[in-house]
Amino acid sequence: MTNDPLVPYLMEIAMQPEAEGMILTGGFGMRVKQYDLKRRAVRTLIADLPEARATADLDIVLSLDFWLNEHKGVQLRALLDRLGYTVAAHNWQFRKPYTDAPDRYVKIDLQATLPEPEHKIKTRNESRFGDGTRQVGIRMGTGIGALASPEGFALQGSGVAVPILYGDKTATIHVPHPYAWLNLKIRAAYDWLQEQRGEIASTANAETGDSKRLKHVFDVYVLVAMLTEDELTEATSLAQQFADHTEANKIRTEAAELFGSAQAQGITASRAYARRRGATDIDYGFFWETLQTAIGIR
Repeated sequence: MTNDPLVPYLMEIAMQPEAEGMILTGGFGMRVKQYDLKRRAVRTLIADLPEARATADLDIVLSLDFWLNEHKGVQLRALLDRLGYTVAAHNWQFRKPYTDAPDRYVKIDLQATLPEPEHKIKTRNESRFGDGTRQVGIRMGTGIGALASPEGFALQGSGVAVPILYGDKTATIHVPHPYAWLNLKIRAAYDWLQEQRGEIASTANAETGDSKRLKHVFDVYVLVAMLTEDELTEATSLAQQFADHTEANKIRTEAAELFGSAQAQGITASRAYARRRGATDIDYGFFWETLQTAIGIR
């Protein structure tokens, strides 16, 4: 994936020891994994993989060790400073100009799972979002924070190592296990559905009318398409492990609202998105049956 402009910026982070405990998510994480699958000619459940979308962001989930071990968090902030990143708006958002396009920025968004009270990691509500979002790692002396992701309950300990190749350099980054990733993306897609209902603020583009959240709806389909038989088996086991988890149950309900019939809004939107990108039409029956199995919908 040497042609992707984000690769060298990911490499310069992934090659450092400070990257231990990071999980790359988001659209770019999907591109990294998809490239690795194709490079190794791995058989996926859907052979004609829809291409993961391009993105300008590095979405990184940090383990809670970055605050439980203050030195680890301080080292990460020092690394970002050394690489030329500056705080964009808050200490969970960083950016720096592209080397060959100084008017454009590489962006890093930091996220974390929601800490339990016994972790004694400080959090606070992000009132400007109006949806109960919390920031992790407030005033803990590390210089970094993160947005809490309750939907990331299955992330810790289930990351999948993926090699990154760039020229003569090799590094390894972790991406979420598909079960954890599907939970993240279904929640993001559900935000789109809430937006369509007028329940949360609109992110629609003034010219096209498209929501910025629409991409997440199609991402759910891409993640299902990228599954291997072994990953589906593992996801089934994880779904059983989290069968009674409150957040997992919420997400299963949200998935049914989004994709539970061939006429559901999530399916209609995904099919339209696929057509615009020249992707193969969605086999609804296969997609829905596989998604139910992967996240434990009975």
